[in-house]
Order: sequence, then C-alpha cells, then structure tokens
Amino acid sequence: MVVLRRVQVSGMKRSLGIALVLWIFCVSLLCFHVTALADEALAARKSDRYRWHLRAGMQVAHQNPDFLYTPVDPDEVKGWNSNRDRPLTAFSFVSLQRELTDDSNIELAYITDGTDGKVHGTGRVKLGFFYLYPSPRDPLEIDVRTLKLTYSRALWQPEPFSLGASVSVQAMQVSMNADLSKLLMSMVGYDHFDYLVVAPSVGVFAEYRTKGPLTYRFSSEWMSVPLGDVEGKLIEFSAVAEYQLTERFFLGAGYRFSDRNVRIHEDDHEIKGSYEIHGYQLYAGLDF
Repeated sequence: MVVLRRVQVSGMKRSLGIALVLWIFCVSLLCFHVTALADEALAARKSDRYRWHLRAGMQVAHQNPDFLYTPVDPDEVKGWNSNRDRPLTAFSFVSLQRELTDDSNIELAYITDGTDGKVHGTGRVKLGFFYLYPSPRDPLEIDVRTLKLTYSRALWQPEPFSLGASVSVQAMQVSMNADLSKLLMSMVGYDHFDYLVVAPSVGVFAEYRTKGPLTYRFSSEWMSVPLGDVEGKLIEFSAVAEYQLTERFFLGAGYRFSDRNVRIHEDDHEIKGSYEIHGYQLYAGLDF
C-alpha cells in the first residue's frame, strides 16, 4: 500500500503487540474469575437479579476514515485515501458484563468495523532529463478491531437515576490492504499495513431506570495519551434505550458517535489517521 514504505511493523513490535493483547485477555479472565468472591457479598441481599449480561449486535453507520502518509524524502511516495463519508455500512460487536457489586461492574467488549475505498499515491519518476509525477489510484480495504476491558462504578444514585465513571484499557489493531497497480508496486514494494495501539481511557455515564421494562443510558469516553512514537486521541458518545423483553432476554437500540485519531512519528515519515463513525446500533442480550 502506498502508505507502507518502511512502515512495516518489525518482528519485535509485532511480538510485543501480540503479547499485550494476550496480557489483556489473561487479566480480563482473571478478573472475571476473581469476581466469584463478590457473590458472597451479594448473597446477603437475597436478590434474584442476574449478574452476567451478554450483548451481541450490529451498528449501521456512516464511516469517515482519513489518513495521510508523508515521507521526509520528497522522492519517496506520498499516500492518502479517498474513503471520505462512506454510506451506511454494518459491522458487529459483542460484550460480556459482570456485576461485581450493586454499583460496580466489569465488561469485556470486542468490536469489528471497516470500510473500503481507494488509495492514492504520488511519486517522482525520472525519465531522462525530466521528472514525471504519476498519481495512480487503487482499491483499499481498512479493518479496525478493538478489544476493550472496562471497569464502571456508580458514584451517585438518586433513584431512579445513576451517575458514575469508568476506566478502560483497549487494544486497537488497524489493518490496511491495497490491490496496487504494477506502477505503485514497483515504487512502494508493499501492499499491507498493520499497526497495534494499546491505551487507557476514561469515561462517564448516566442511567435512568423506569418503573417499567425500559432503561435509558448515556455514556461518553475520552482518551489522549502520547505512547512513544504514537499519539492517540479518542472521543466517543452513545445513547441507548434497553427494553427487558422477558425475565432473561432484552433488546437495545441507540446511537453512537466515535472519532479515533492516531499520529505516528518515525525518522523518515509521519502518518496521520482518523476514523470517524456515527450511526445507529441494535443488539440483543441475555441475563444469566
């Protein structure tokens, strides 16, 4: 891919990224196992509430990915995309939540999304005493996979409202695959880009439980942390209405806006990328 010259992740970075993801998995599994101890405290309430909540669904959204690769050497290829404001597309998500106490919980979520479009490249080719600046355009696919572990706690609960905060650790892997023309392939040499970013984030939420089967929830999340050569920023808002269909099954519908920005500094290049999503989400859930 045009943005990939000298941007391939080294074996050491890739191994470190895999290790970090495995570490998150191990910590989350340990947390879910340790929460069994919380059952002793909850048993005293003699409540028939279910403490595990499984959600799976999809989001139908507009996507606006944007990236720019700028090399230090002007003779190298400069690349950018044309995936601006993609029409409504669907992608999936799944989450498993465990209530630790009456006012705190832990949740592990996995989200996949992506889009396709075109990648543009501009390079300088010497032809005799002249320079040509070809600008070919080739197909591009972008895949984003996010694994997030979140701890939430209600800080103020004036019935029927609940206000609280959350802390998360998330691993986001971005993959880009291009079907390059022979010209671009000869100038670049790569058609794949893969990068992993692991970062913490904080958030707040507000919940309103009606006397009936409906529950309304608004949440927001924010992250802005420099991580070595990577600067990341995330802002997210969501509003959801959840309907308890039966004793154990529920349905949810809402709206989500997410804007993720990454800036990568290297000795010979700089990459700027943003990935904005906004649209409706639907899901089904099970209490157990």
